Amino acid sequence: MTENSFTASSQPTSPQADASQQSAPLPPPGAGAPAPFPPRAPVPLRSDTPGYRAMKEAILNEKGLMTTLFCLVFCVLLCDVVFWGGLGASVPGMLLLYEAFAFWLFRGRNSHRGARLLALPIGVISLGFLLHWNPGTQFISALTLAGLLAAQLVLFSGVPLRGIFTFDLFSKAFLNILFRPLEYLDFPFRCLGTLKDSKSPGTRAAAKVLLGLLLALPMAGILIFLFSCADAMFEYLADSAADALGLRVGHLILDVTAGCILALFASSILLFNRGGALGGQKPRELSRRWDPTVCSTFLLLIDLVLIAFVAVQFTYFFGGRPLIAAGGLTYAEYARRGFFELAWATALVFAAAVLILTFCRARANRQPPLLVRICVLVLCLCNGVVLVSAVRRMLLYVEVYGLSVKRLLTLWFMGLTALCLVWLVLRCFWSSFPAAAAAGCTVLAMVSLLSLCNTDRLIARCNADMFLQGSRDIDIPYLSSLSPSALPELIRLYGAMPEEDPALTEELGSAIRRQADRLEDRHRVYAFTLDRLLIEPVEERFEAYLPQAGE
Repeated sequence: MTENSFTASSQPTSPQADASQQSAPLPPPGAGAPAPFPPRAPVPLRSDTPGYRAMKEAILNEKGLMTTLFCLVFCVLLCDVVFWGGLGASVPGMLLLYEAFAFWLFRGRNSHRGARLLALPIGVISLGFLLHWNPGTQFISALTLAGLLAAQLVLFSGVPLRGIFTFDLFSKAFLNILFRPLEYLDFPFRCLGTLKDSKSPGTRAAAKVLLGLLLALPMAGILIFLFSCADAMFEYLADSAADALGLRVGHLILDVTAGCILALFASSILLFNRGGALGGQKPRELSRRWDPTVCSTFLLLIDLVLIAFVAVQFTYFFGGRPLIAAGGLTYAEYARRGFFELAWATALVFAAAVLILTFCRARANRQPPLLVRICVLVLCLCNGVVLVSAVRRMLLYVEVYGLSVKRLLTLWFMGLTALCLVWLVLRCFWSSFPAAAAAGCTVLAMVSLLSLCNTDRLIARCNADMFLQGSRDIDIPYLSSLSPSALPELIRLYGAMPEEDPALTEELGSAIRRQADRLEDRHRVYAFTLDRLLIEPVEERFEAYLPQAGE
């Protein structure tokens, strides 16, 4: 211990200090502990939130009740079509039923006018399912219809949007269709509970009868099955009635079960969008302050790479038959390699050009700087060179090997890409040109064209004409893999087959019979197509041959 510390500790204290220390109260226990956290406010119940109360006021009424019942009937019918029917007249019929109900449900709301405009491409694309059966290309139509219906429902709800062909619509559709309605799965049951409070006796009675029928269908199916096992006459009558109506007891039970589960989610989606829980404020404009210098430098380097690529590969792009003969390539290698080059170049153009044209702006002008626009133009022109060469190679491939569904879809995609490149070029010179809207309308128009075109019959006609002209051989196994919509062309080819090749004629006859059997197996109502009215008269001319085709 140091001297200073000893001196400070040994100094006597005054009597007043001793008295104050003795009279001071002792601190309470735990006085040195940290202060506790303030109590949290109680979390309100979901039923007490403003959004939930607003949904109850907007949904728990007769429209909500009719929406729930409509979804029950619609989803049961949809399951029957998907599981046991087939795509055909059922697609425009079901969509017409849904569109009529959707327009009634959202009548009087401040819906976006684009919701009514989208009904036109929905109707045109669905009409293709009624005209013919082309499963090789109709998956594109089905995916487009699903996207259009989701976008239309969001537009019906009146959610503020920046436009139809924007990322804002995509994000709102993603939320309003897939996620937010899951919070309101109890609303369909609440809507059914409003039956007792309905002021309209007719509505109340009709809803009760419909609900009773839906609940009785599973029990009726089980009883019919048991009675059929117990009595032969009842089984014969039940089977005759089921064959006439296209019904099966097991099918009906599955349709009702799966339809009720699907109706729970479908009605929640419709009710949620009808309630308008995602109204919110107006969307904010995206920031458009990408630095022009950075964008110009980026585009200059990419343009140099593309120009060098096109210059080096120019002979390969437009070489054609002489290059194939000199290089030892097959036509398949020559065409497919060009397609993948096109795909990568297209992805590069749209990822770079669209983003830069959207976000790069000069401070005093909404138009991108001149250097940026020139670089984007060069980008599009280089991709256009690759596109033209790819089209030439694919046409050469078709000339040698014939047309197929994949090759037709490749040519269709190239045409779509070419049109979108034109809109990007126009956007470089015209700042107010709606390139996104033009590209969206182009996609809808091209999908509508693909849906209305009888692609399978077109493929069969092209291959048959090339064979009859002597330019190539005929691939009978591939033609037999097409849908029955190609039957008229197969029958026409059979009538023009040369007599010196009986084996090929017999193989084609077997293919015709298999196609005719596939046509007969399709559902007469759900999968009906108008081209069936043209196929059946043509088949009658070959009825004498068809039973002997497999012999």
